[in-house]
Amino acid sequence: MSVAPAPVVAYRSAAEHLADELSWLDLMLARHVAWLRATGQFNEDPLRGLYISDAEVSSRLQTVSEPAGDYDLRIGSKRAVIDARLADSVGLPIPMIASRFGLNEFERACLLMATAAAIDPRYEVLFAYAHNDVSRKAPSVGLALALLAEGPTHRLSLLQSFSPHSKLLRSDLIHFSATELSRPLVGRGMCIDERVVFALLGQGCGGDERVAAFIARLDETLVPWRDGALVERAVAALQHHNHGVALLLEGPADCGQRQLAMAACSAADMGLIAADLSSPGASSIPERELGRLLAREAMLEGSALLMTVRDLALDLRHDSTVSAAVRAGASVFVAASPGTISATELASSLPVVDIAMPAVTADIRGGWWRAALAKQGHDREPGLPLRLGLSLRCGPDAVERTVSALDPEKPLRFRTLAGIARRATRAEVPALARLVRHNWQWDDLVLPEKQVTRLRQICCELEYAPRVLHDWNFAGKTGTGFNNIVLFSGASGTGKSMAAAVIASTIGLDLYRIDLSTMVDKYIGETEKNLERTFAAMEATNAAIFFDECDVLFSKRSEVKDAHDRYANLSVAYLLQRIESYEGVIVLATNLSGNMDEAFSRRLNHVVHFPLPDTAMREKLWVKAFPIEAPIATDLDLQALARNFELTGGNIRNAALASAYLAAARNEAIGQRHVLQAIAIELEKIGRPPIESDFGDSYSLLAVPDA
Repeated sequence: MSVAPAPVVAYRSAAEHLADELSWLDLMLARHVAWLRATGQFNEDPLRGLYISDAEVSSRLQTVSEPAGDYDLRIGSKRAVIDARLADSVGLPIPMIASRFGLNEFERACLLMATAAAIDPRYEVLFAYAHNDVSRKAPSVGLALALLAEGPTHRLSLLQSFSPHSKLLRSDLIHFSATELSRPLVGRGMCIDERVVFALLGQGCGGDERVAAFIARLDETLVPWRDGALVERAVAALQHHNHGVALLLEGPADCGQRQLAMAACSAADMGLIAADLSSPGASSIPERELGRLLAREAMLEGSALLMTVRDLALDLRHDSTVSAAVRAGASVFVAASPGTISATELASSLPVVDIAMPAVTADIRGGWWRAALAKQGHDREPGLPLRLGLSLRCGPDAVERTVSALDPEKPLRFRTLAGIARRATRAEVPALARLVRHNWQWDDLVLPEKQVTRLRQICCELEYAPRVLHDWNFAGKTGTGFNNIVLFSGASGTGKSMAAAVIASTIGLDLYRIDLSTMVDKYIGETEKNLERTFAAMEATNAAIFFDECDVLFSKRSEVKDAHDRYANLSVAYLLQRIESYEGVIVLATNLSGNMDEAFSRRLNHVVHFPLPDTAMREKLWVKAFPIEAPIATDLDLQALARNFELTGGNIRNAALASAYLAAARNEAIGQRHVLQAIAIELEKIGRPPIESDFGDSYSLLAVPDA
C-alpha cells in the first residue's frame, strides 16, 4: 500500500524558511567534508595546530557519519521540498531580495552562506572544518564553488559572480574585507553587512547608518501629480529596465519632481526613497560608494531612489554617484537643475530616460495650493489658491510644508500662509541680500495723498491679479506672469526705503535689500552671475527685492569705445531681461532718476516720486519722530522746527534720536535746546554748517554746556 505524499505547506515566517535553507546548507557542507575524506584531501594531522575533532563536527552536523553516496539524494530531496514550499509562499524576504537584485541560484546560495556565518556561531566551526583550516571561519569563494559547481567548466563560469561588476559586489550584498583582498580570489572570505542580514531575516533595522541621516522614505503627498502622460512614460521606463535605469527629471528645484516620482512608483507598485546629494552627510562619502549604498538601501526595500542634485558647483561630481547606483541595479529618479547632471555622459554607458519637467505657471502653482488646502480641509475660499500661486513661487514641497504647519483653529488668511512660506525659505537666501527688519506701518509714511494712493494701488494689484490676469485673461495677452516693478525716486531721506518695507509687509512678503558692495565685481561677468544667483534665490524665497541707489546698476548705456563699455552695456542689457522675467515685486530706489537707462521705463509698472516735505508734512514728521513714552519738555516747539528747518524725514528722525541722547546724558526731558543742537549736527552731516540766520534768536541755544 503506497503512502500519499505529505501536502506542501507554505512557509509561515522568514525564520522558518531560513531554518530550512540552513539545513540544506548543512547537507552541502557534510557532503563536501565527506568528499574531501574520500579523496584523501583532508589533513587530520594533530600537529597542524589547533584541532577540531570529528566528534565535535559530527555533533553539529548530525550527518557526518552518513555514507557519502546518500548526500546527493538527500540534498535534492531537501531542495525540492524547499522550492515547493516557496512556490506557495508570499512575502518571504530571501526570494524577494534575490529577485530585486536579479540574483541567480548560485549567488543566492553565496548570500545564504555569508548570512549563516553572521547569525550562527556554529558555522564558524563548520566553515573552518570545511576549509580544513581553523583560521578560515568565513565562507570563501573557493568553498562556495566547491559546494555548488558541477564541474571545472561550470566552476570557471561561476567565477564571474565575484567580479567587481557582479550583482553581489556592485550592490554591496557581500564584500571582501581589506585583509582578504591580499589573498587569491578563491581564497577570499565573503563578508556581509548587518543591514543586509536583517533585511534577509525580514527585520527592520532603521537602514544603513551611513546614509540614514540624509534619506527619507516617501509614502504620501498632499499634492498629487496630474500629468498622466509623464507618469506613463516613467512607468514604462521602470518596467522595461527593471534592473537599473536613470530617469532624469530636469527642471528648477521643487517643480514637482518628487510628486512625479511618487506617482510613477505608485503605478509601478514600488516604494520611493529620497536622498539629498547636497547634504553634508552625502558629501563625506566617496561618490561611488555612496551610489552603491543608496541603491542597496532602496532595492532592499523594493523601492526606487530619488536623488536630488541642487547645486551645479557642488554636485557635478555626483554623475559617478548616479552611475554607481544604476549599475548596482537601482531605478533612480534624478531631480536635477539643467546642467547639474550630464545626460549625454550617463547615456553612453547606462540606460537613461530624460524627462523635461513642464514649465511651472501660476495656474499650476494655484492647483498645488488648491489640492493641499482641500486635503487638509481648507477649501472654503476658492479664490485664495490662485492668489497664492501668483504671488508665491512655492513648489509643491514648499506648499505641503506650509499647509501642514497651519493651525486648524485659526482662520485661513493669505498673510498667514505667506508668512509660513517665507520663514521656511529664508535659509536659502545668499549673503548678497539682507533682510529688512522693521516695525513701520502706513501711518508712519508722511507723504502727499497722491503718493500714498499710488503706493496703495501697488498693493491692490496683487489682490486683484487673479481676476485681471486669469479671469480676464490679460496674462494671455502679455505673455508674462505676475510681476510688479516699481521705481521710487527722490532725495535721500524722503521715505523710499520705508515705503518699500510697508508695501512688502502689506502683501505679506519679506523685503531683501541688495548689497551692492558685494554684488558688483571688478571681474567681467561676475556681476551678472551674482545677480542671477540673487534673483533665483529671491524667486525661491518668495521675497520682494529692494535695490537702493539702483542707478549704480541700472545706469544709462553708453557708446561703445572699448571692451569696458561693451561689458558695462551687457550688464544693463542682462538686467533689463532679468527683471522682466522675475515673478514678484522689485522696488528700485534712486536719488538720480535721470541717470537710469530709458529702456527701464517701459518695464516699470509704477513710478512714484518722493518730494521734499513741506511745512505741514515736516510738522507731522516731527510729531511721529518722538515716541509717546519719551519725556518731552514744555518748551519744545515742533511747529517752529518744521517752519524754520527744511529737513527730510530721515534727517528729522536722526535729529530726534540725537536730541534724546543729549537729554538722557543730562537727565533732562527733551527740550528745544537738545533738538536744536541735534539739528545743527544733522546740518553739518549733509554739508550745511549751521549759521545764525537759520536759527535766529535760538542760535544761542546751540552752545553745549560742559558734561
